[in-house]
Amino acid sequence: MADDNLLRVTRIRVDGLFDRYSHDVALHLDERVTIIHGPNGVGKTVLLRLTAALLSGRLTEFAKVPFSTFEVSLSDGSTYGVKRTPAHSKDKVDIGGTFYLRSGSGAIQEFAVKGEKADVLLLANRIESETSWLTRYGPDQYLDRRTEEVLTALEVVSNYREYLPDRLRRRGLFDEPEWMQNLQSRVGVHLIEAQRLLRFAPAKNRDHQRFAPGSQVQYVETVKDYAKDLEQRISETLTSYAKVSQSLDQSFPERLLKGTVWAGLPLEALKTRMQELEAKRQQLKRIGLIEQDAAYPFDVSALETIDDSKRSVMTLYVDDTAKKLGVLDDLARRIELVLENINRKFKHKTIRISKDKGLTAVTADNKVLELASLSSGEQHELVLLYDLLFRVKSNTLVLIDEPELSLHVIWQKSFLPDLLEIVSATKFDVLLATHSPFIVGDRSDLMADLLIDSPSES
Repeated sequence: MADDNLLRVTRIRVDGLFDRYSHDVALHLDERVTIIHGPNGVGKTVLLRLTAALLSGRLTEFAKVPFSTFEVSLSDGSTYGVKRTPAHSKDKVDIGGTFYLRSGSGAIQEFAVKGEKADVLLLANRIESETSWLTRYGPDQYLDRRTEEVLTALEVVSNYREYLPDRLRRRGLFDEPEWMQNLQSRVGVHLIEAQRLLRFAPAKNRDHQRFAPGSQVQYVETVKDYAKDLEQRISETLTSYAKVSQSLDQSFPERLLKGTVWAGLPLEALKTRMQELEAKRQQLKRIGLIEQDAAYPFDVSALETIDDSKRSVMTLYVDDTAKKLGVLDDLARRIELVLENINRKFKHKTIRISKDKGLTAVTADNKVLELASLSSGEQHELVLLYDLLFRVKSNTLVLIDEPELSLHVIWQKSFLPDLLEIVSATKFDVLLATHSPFIVGDRSDLMADLLIDSPSES
């Protein structure tokens, strides 16, 4: 589905959170940025995580938190949510509720996930046998030795289904109905948690979409992982650029002889196009996306003396050049935004783009720095900006927890203006949770209070 056709989240509501709070957050759809704030313990982070869980299909997240109803309203007038419906049998497992989709006309579709506890334990034990880092040490307890996190069998099955053989992967427990799968494909969500400097880097199979069963998983520094990600993106984009260039170059004589271009551009229009393409080429060289060369810029004044036939050839040339460079447009735009935002903030060091390393850091005296040697604040700024510009699709709901972490007050003050500029260019929605008045600045109009005296309706 095209990004522009994704549904947008318009409202988020939770009742009975922690058996105490009810929150109702209407998103600012015009500005595309909404800020939630409130005292510790009222559920800011939980609200973000439950929203991400609901929209991405991580259904067992709802078994971990006391609540009565959690739902999101969507731009097509529908409402998608979950109501707490605990299991009544000790032999049954319940993930926390009945999921429902209510259309704008009021029609309701429901799905309750329940199953036998014995089946869940069987699947969890099979997953444990397929990993080297998961250990069962209690009747319903498994230790993830990578994180020291204790998981239930239900959480193991929900989080690591990819380690199960196909015949066991769907034992009915998580066999979501078609309407739920369809909805999840129509709503984009991207969670950026407070812990963002370290991330899992599991080995993946060839389609790069699922974890490879039995693979080792470890933490890696996010800034290094993102540098590798950009290196791959640059490589793939330049490969496409080369293919388009080769195709156009090979077909150039044939198209010219067949008279594809019957008349050249007017002289002044042709000169303008040539100047624009040269400026674009120079900018791509400055950001490191194409190589510097010794060639002098084309002498536009030489066009003054060409005849109509040559003008026709030059018109075809500029059209082809525009198509070639156009392959680089999207990547170049994102790179420029990263470099512009980062390098006006960093002191005595510069971030550059490298086709071999993706991202590099250089001191004022031109010495290369390890990315991991950047300060925690610099890494937070870099990985958050990269996440927003390279890993988020249009019309996705981006959930950011505590963007102020490790940032100097000056950087906190510039965060929201920078974010609004990025959102305007990339067209995604943001819901962020913060304690910092410097993040909010003078944009209190974008805030939604999670009040401690908000009475629960349950």
